Amino acid sequence: MMSNRTKIALRYIASLFLIGAIIFMPAMALASEISDADDPGTNKDGTSENDMDDKQMASSCTEKAENANMFGVFNTENGMVDGRFVAFDYADGALFNYTLKTEEDILIISSLTIENFEPTTEPKTSGAMFMMNGTGSRIMAHNNPTGMIQVTANKDDQSVVIILELANGLALEKRSNGTYEVVGLTDRAYVRVGGAEVVIKGSSIEVEIGSEGHLMFISVPVNGYGGNEYRYKYTESVMNGSIDSELDIVTSNGKYLTQKFNYQGKVQMKLRSMEQNRLKIMVSSEEHKGKVVGIGLDKESIGNAKKNQLQVKLDGELLIEASGAQDVLGAKQGDEGSYYIEEHSGGYHAMVYVPEFSEHELIIEKISSVEEDSSTAFIPDLSIIGVIIAIIVGLMIFTWRKKTCERE
Repeated sequence: MMSNRTKIALRYIASLFLIGAIIFMPAMALASEISDADDPGTNKDGTSENDMDDKQMASSCTEKAENANMFGVFNTENGMVDGRFVAFDYADGALFNYTLKTEEDILIISSLTIENFEPTTEPKTSGAMFMMNGTGSRIMAHNNPTGMIQVTANKDDQSVVIILELANGLALEKRSNGTYEVVGLTDRAYVRVGGAEVVIKGSSIEVEIGSEGHLMFISVPVNGYGGNEYRYKYTESVMNGSIDSELDIVTSNGKYLTQKFNYQGKVQMKLRSMEQNRLKIMVSSEEHKGKVVGIGLDKESIGNAKKNQLQVKLDGELLIEASGAQDVLGAKQGDEGSYYIEEHSGGYHAMVYVPEFSEHELIIEKISSVEEDSSTAFIPDLSIIGVIIAIIVGLMIFTWRKKTCERE
């Protein structure tokens, strides 16, 4: 037979567990919901969603990216490529009828061909990019508002000859630093060449590029995010080599889709993690000198923050917020790191100057308001209060039982 004291102790322990369960279960459930939101890349079973295997979710993200004028996915069929922003035909080592799809379809390039091109793989699309690999060179086309085309020569291979023929009524005028402007358009478009011998013949340009040389076509989009003034500055900076790479991120219902654009190709960029109201992006380069990178975000990716709620950190240290895009684009070696964020209807576009390279972590985060701080502090505070209440109630029960036992 158990003594009265033993019975009281057991009742006390049972009461403590019951009270703790009542108090802790709602708090733990709330904590679980927020944790799931903080880690959109993981399923309940631990499998990764970041590769966008879910076609429906990928389609949702792509639709958001297109509506925000960021990028879109290519579709290919029988030598034809079609996307939200670009359409063209292709054959081995050639693109034809390259058209920018704005309010009206604008034929820009009649043909782009590489002499003696022999394919080494089948042409393929990967998200917003079309790729054609051959002996000595590679052709890439991007389904974004700039309609960018890149032709690069492979390392240690012989030079290749590229012939670019513009559409009727268009011509090329030399600017500077290997940059040529397409004239005859309502808006601006450019051709840039590097490591190349160039011959202009009316509406065509013949380029011979050597090892690691390149040709790039890019337009200033009529429907580009951020407005034309911002896009002019940004596109011109891509053309003169001031901006190295760009990473665009779109989120839909906790799943995300990323697309990287290599302009100079010296900086590697990768989304490392997406937490609640915070993005962590790995940036690295073998070249140590400072560079500017671009980052495109839809608003859901950063907690639907307002522009004045956003800040950028480099390796945990807050960067200087520039007053305008030109302050970042004009950064020189020795200047401190800085950033500028441009808001548009679908989200934000950021430019970040990283003053020195190896490998770094860029953090874009939403600055919490006082009200938000108090709400996020609710879970740990509730847990502590639950413990205190459970102890107090338990002691009260124990005291009451003890007195009852003594009277018996």
